[in-house]
Amino acid sequence: MGLLVVGSIALDSVITPFGETADANKNPLYAVGDTVHAQLSTITALGRNLLWDRANINVEVAANARIAVTKNRSALDPATDPASVAFRGSFDFTYFEVLPNLNLTPSIGLGFNIAGKSSINRYQDKEAGDLDFGITATYRVVWSATIMFTHYLGHPDRQPLADRDFIGFSIERTF
Repeated sequence: MGLLVVGSIALDSVITPFGETADANKNPLYAVGDTVHAQLSTITALGRNLLWDRANINVEVAANARIAVTKNRSALDPATDPASVAFRGSFDFTYFEVLPNLNLTPSIGLGFNIAGKSSINRYQDKEAGDLDFGITATYRVVWSATIMFTHYLGHPDRQPLADRDFIGFSIERTF
């Protein structure tokens, strides 16, 4: 079993640039100020057992906070919170040589906003998230195909995608 932990902290100076631009005098139409962002990520590799040939557990916790608004305070959405915290985790397990030269990797993922409605990231609203199920088939190491189903979690007031699910498909070839 292997474990890797990575963390970071960053400072930024824009609060809510949600596609708004500037007026004719190049004044921003969004709130400007100071923010802090923190992230802690871990990857745990699991060895072969009766249930899989190899597995990975990925976990990430991210937080952001509004420290100060230095310009355009009136553009700040009053429904947002000064800080927010989100979680994302995934578990994928691989089966080698299911057929000659074919490996299969099913995966399960969960992303959830634990606390706060972010004034920095409009998609980070408490009690909203997503649940993913997928499978990747790798053939001869150079071909890879993935199909992924995403179900969005949370009340429509908090999760703008709550009224839909999403299926994605990709195919890749390495040369």
